[in-house]
Parts: sequence; C-alpha cells; structure tokens
Amino acid sequence: MTKNKRIILIALLLVFCLVSTVVLSACMTSPRLLVSFDNTHTVYEGDSLDSLRPYLTVKQIGMFGEIAVVDGYTLSGTLTKGEATVTVEYEELSKAFTVTVVEKNADGGGGNGDDDGGGNGELGLTITLSLSKSFIEKNNYTDMTVTVSPSTDHEVQYRFIEGEDCVTRYGRSLRADKSGIVKVQAYIEDYNSNVASFQIVDPDNDPYKNVSSTSFYNNYNVATSLEDAYWRSEHNLMSGSITVPDAAPTVASNQPTSGNKFVRNSGTYYTDNGNTWEIVDASGNVVNRVYKFGAYVTLEEVAAYVYAFGDIPANYVASNSTGSLSGNAWGEYLRLNHNKYSNDNTGKYSYEPKLPETALGGKMTYYEIDIGTTGTNAGGYTPVMYNTGSKITRGAARIVYTRYFSNGDHVDDLEYRYVFYTYNHYNDFQEYLNYLNGWGEIFGNESNGGKYNSGSNPSPYVDVVRQNFQLLSAML
Repeated sequence: MTKNKRIILIALLLVFCLVSTVVLSACMTSPRLLVSFDNTHTVYEGDSLDSLRPYLTVKQIGMFGEIAVVDGYTLSGTLTKGEATVTVEYEELSKAFTVTVVEKNADGGGGNGDDDGGGNGELGLTITLSLSKSFIEKNNYTDMTVTVSPSTDHEVQYRFIEGEDCVTRYGRSLRADKSGIVKVQAYIEDYNSNVASFQIVDPDNDPYKNVSSTSFYNNYNVATSLEDAYWRSEHNLMSGSITVPDAAPTVASNQPTSGNKFVRNSGTYYTDNGNTWEIVDASGNVVNRVYKFGAYVTLEEVAAYVYAFGDIPANYVASNSTGSLSGNAWGEYLRLNHNKYSNDNTGKYSYEPKLPETALGGKMTYYEIDIGTTGTNAGGYTPVMYNTGSKITRGAARIVYTRYFSNGDHVDDLEYRYVFYTYNHYNDFQEYLNYLNGWGEIFGNESNGGKYNSGSNPSPYVDVVRQNFQLLSAML
C-alpha cells in the first residue's frame, strides 16, 4: 500500500469514527427518573412516606431512551400540612414531586384505614365524590354525589379542605356565598373519598358588564383565564382568535410519525377542574388554551375545544338555518349546525368515506358543526366568507366528532373521541391529532381520484399511532 493510500484510509477511518460518535451522541440522552403520583389518593399529616408507594409509579429512562419500571427506590421528605415535596432516589438519580397533605380528623382518622390510627379497618370501603357543577356563580348551587362500595349503613360525612368560608352546606348541596376555590371531601370513619373542587365567581366582579361590543373589539385580546372567558360569553363576546381561517388546514412541518403512520397525541391537558384545556405543539410545548365556556371560530381552537370537551363553543347553535343570524347577539361570530352526522356511505352517499365508529363492542354516534372559513370553491359552493355579519353562506367546511355511544352515554373518554375535518363537504377527511396544526393524512373520495359528490370507492380511514407527548417530552 502506497503512502498516499494509507493517508486516505486513515482519514476515512477518522471520518467514520467522528460520524459514528455524532450519531451515537444524537441517540443518547441523560438517564433520568420519571415519577407519577395518583393525586386521587388523599395524603394526611402523620402518614409515612412508605404509604405513598402503592400510589407511585417510578420509571427509569436509560441512556438510549429505554424505559423500565423500578421499585428499589428510597423516599425522603416530610409530610406536613399543605404542599409537601417528596424526593425519589434510585441509584445515582433523583426526582422530586409534590403532594397535597391535609389534616387528619379530630378523632385521628385518615389514611383510608391502612394506618394504626383507629377507625374500623374491616369495612374495606371505596368512596367516590363528584359534583354536579365545577364552576358556578355566587348564590348558585352545586350538588355532591357520593358512591360507596360496598354499600353500607354508615353515615357519610364531609370536610372542607379549602374554601369553607365560601359556601354553606345544605345536606349534599353547596350554596356559593362568595368567590373562591372550594375543595371538599367525603368520609366514613377513617375511609376518605377523593378531593372534589369547584370555582365560585361573583357577578359583581364581571369586567364586561359596562363594555360595549365596539370598544371590546377595537382593543381585542384573547381571554386570559377561565373566569375571563366565562364573563365574555355572558355578554356574547369572543374568547379566542377572531381571525377567520382559510378552508385548507395549516399542517405542522414537523409532524411526529411512528413507522409510516402519523402520531396522535394521547396526552391530556386539563386544568381548572377540567374546564381549561392546554393546546400543545408537535414538541409537546403548551402554546394556547381553550376554556370550557369560551367562544371560538378558528379551526385549531374549535377542533381542540370539541376534542377536549365533547361539546360546542358558546357561539354555536344547533340550527342550520342561515336566518338564525337575524337578531343574534354573536353577530359575525355566530356559527351553525350542531346536528347528528349519518356516517352512512351507502346509496347516494357512497362517495363518503366511512369513519371509525366501533368501540367497546358497540357503535358511536357522530355529530357535525360548521367551520366558518374565508371561502371554498368545493363543488358548487361560492368562495365567500361564511359570516359577514349580515349574511351567512355556510360553505363546505365541517368538523365531525364522536359524541355518544350506542347506549346513549356521552363520549367522555378521549380514547374514543375522534375529531375529523372536511373542507369539501364530506368528500375527504383529516383526523385532528391533538396538537397545534396536527392533522392526519387526508382520505376519502376526491383524494382518491373521485369527482366531487360522485363515486363509490373512497379511500378508507388512515390509522394513526397513539403516543403520549408528555411521556415523550420527559425522555428528551
């Protein structure tokens, strides 16, 4: 081998080693712990740290992203009343998390019967507390519903964890006396339910009661809190962006995939007792919020709202009559048509693709709503604004989503909440993937070479992979 060839070979080996190092480094991550605590478990002053273990899941994320559940960890911290910090340590790694610690009963009860503090440990009860409303105005009521398993003749009692001075209790009804956050718990002897909470707002604090629509929109900003959105809707004022979208969705340039399929984010982002939903981007970062009582018109915010709450924003009505605009206080922000969608691709609708509908051994019912756009020329639809304030032209854009199971129950589990968008009047659909600009592969009639509203061979629903962005981001 000549000297020049040896030099070239050595150079190539060095380049190979350098590239291998870079690639290996890109695939590696720092080992860390991932800690999940079941917050439905009530923690009391005096509980031992080891009593938390049944409600803890500790995972180790390895150098190459591999995940393993571990149980040989140690816990440190002090469970004092209020927010307490507990640290998990495993090998050379540590991770802190917080728990809410509450005061025990005056008779020493607490800990769901698994401590030595007394109470009838032989009852073996599970108690669940729910509220009829989690957001109410002053002088209104929310009702408590308690489920005890197995059933017992023992009397259910209640304690306030927070906000006792904000309410008056009448049996299982709570009257709101002043604004604030209220947290309440049911118990039987030393068996305790989850802590249920709700928010009270005072009409005297309504910031929009003397604000005209003109001045509101002349200085428009989106809502900044759940209460802000609530008061806006009480006066038919918008909460989200008021920019009317184009018909075609904006699709993220970095959509996550697994294999050859798009990823649907299975993470949940509720705050404010389930009344606020945080919208994340393709990297799992929070970029926006929608509020349960708010009013929205953009495709992204309406899709997120319907996905999170399984219902329509405040500015929507069930009517599909364009005459509904006359005298309606929402004006140009009124949206129509909250009605059942047939999901029938037989007969004259053979050009429509079939949407997934089987779940838990039965079928799900889809509903549809209009999405007002700047216009589309699909089929015979005029490419004009949906709502000019004086005229509604409904156009061809719709959101279609699963609302009920076949037994009539509302679809509350996000596992079965499908949300689709069509901007050519049911000819083609794209699935909302639960993140900003996250839209699945288009499928249906025209995308498969068919003509508008004509044909019988639409391409089928394109399946996706479900992954939790919250877990993925914790690994990075």
